Amino acid sequence: MLLDAVIYMLLLLVLLLLLMLLWLLWLLLLLLLMLLLMSVVVFAVVFVVAVAVVVAVVVVDVVVVDVVFIVAAAGCGGACFGRGGSGGGCGVSVYGIVVVVGVVLLFLLFFVVVIVVVLVVLVVVVVVVVVVVVIVVDVDVDVNVVCMCVLSLLLLLLLLLLLLLLVLLLLFLLLLLLFLWLLLFLLLLMFVILLLLYYS
Repeated sequence: MLLDAVIYMLLLLVLLLLLMLLWLLWLLLLLLLMLLLMSVVVFAVVFVVAVAVVVAVVVVDVVVVDVVFIVAAAGCGGACFGRGGSGGGCGVSVYGIVVVVGVVLLFLLFFVVVIVVVLVVLVVVVVVVVVVVVIVVDVDVDVNVVCMCVLSLLLLLLLLLLLLLLVLLLLFLLLLLLFLWLLLFLLLLMFVILLLLYYS
């Protein structure tokens, strides 16, 4: 009887250690997820600023400057167009999971809405500033530079998509760890109940 009690206590200790290990791992992954989200936000801001600059440069180079140049030199014929276009008993656990998932989804929704609003305002401000500066300073924009900027933006977009994929993968791992933690907790609870029934 004493040996059985020692074995049961050791099993209980192992289950508790596994539970604590899963909990610490979940917290570590949560911290890593927050860091990745911050990096995605910073990367998205940089990407949107770069897109706004390229859009403003293209607008100024293709639309504003060319139209002004063509209107000002209307008598020169086709030469004016030379700069143009390139182109159950688990009720509590289920309730807890629903609450956690709902809070996470609400947080992500609020996060996305705030970020979208901020990025739209930032794009408008950057486009206006760049257009005004280019028109006032009268900078001559090269189409090749614009094409290189567009290619660089495509590479930045690819990196941003990879970061978002890492965030989604990490979020899936967090949910999986949360499910394993709840499952281990239920097993531990069942084990304790069986012990109490066995020794009562």
